[in-house]
This record gives sequence, structure tokens and C-alpha cells, in this order.
Amino acid sequence: MILRATVVLGLLISLAAGPSEAQQRCTTTYNQVFKQYETHCSDGSRTTESYNPVFKQWESTTTPGSGQYGQPAQRCTRTYNEVFKQWETVCR
Repeated sequence: MILRATVVLGLLISLAAGPSEAQQRCTTTYNQVFKQYETHCSDGSRTTESYNPVFKQWESTTTPGSGQYGQPAQRCTRTYNEVFKQWETVCR
């Protein structure tokens, strides 16, 4: 389960960075107070991932660095839909 979370975090960070970004450095730690994994990258993007025991699923939130590609930063939340057996991402 931790391996899946790490893979998902890596995927989310790479999607937030975009294809033309220079290589960046990311650090993932476990926050025991909030019981979630937190990833901070050198471009300013952040991802948090935590397990929701009510819905029995992992929930991820990725916030890209400030205004990449001239666009305002978005906040994206990714959850696994058990009914359709697929990941769903909502950005605002």
C-alpha cells in the first residue's frame, strides 16, 4: 500500500511539473500529526496523500508551483472511485 502511494505521488508530481521543466528535486516525508505523506518539490509544487478510513481509499491533493506556463496555480484532488475502479482527478 505504501508503494502504491509512493508511485501515485511520483506520478502526480510529474504531471504537475509538465514535460519541459528542468529536473527538480522532491522530498517526501510522513507527517505524524496529520497522518499523511507530504511531498515538496524545488519548483514549489506540493502533494499530500492520506488514507480515508471512512471511504477506505487514498486521497491525494497536488498543488502545482505558482503559475507554471503563465497559468494560475490550481489545486487538484485525486481519489479512487471504488464503483468504477478508476482514479478521478478534480482541479479548481
